[in-house]
Amino acid sequence: MGGRYTYERKTFDYNGSTQFQAGGIGNYGPLQDQIVAHEGQTASNFTWRAAASYHFTHDIMGYASAATGLTCAT
Repeated sequence: MGGRYTYERKTFDYNGSTQFQAGGIGNYGPLQDQIVAHEGQTASNFTWRAAASYHFTHDIMGYASAATGLTCAT
């Protein structure tokens, strides 16, 4: 029998900008910020597993196992 707890935190920075054509082919103006963001996400989960076995005779054995798993959400 056993269990596991997992915790994860991820952060990221995003800078989105655009540059418009100004005055002719190949002539572009300065970069203009559109989106500047600092974001993060956290996730945690507890999973477990249990197993048992039994020897009915010298030649026959039975076992059972039950477990949970991680379900990913998007």
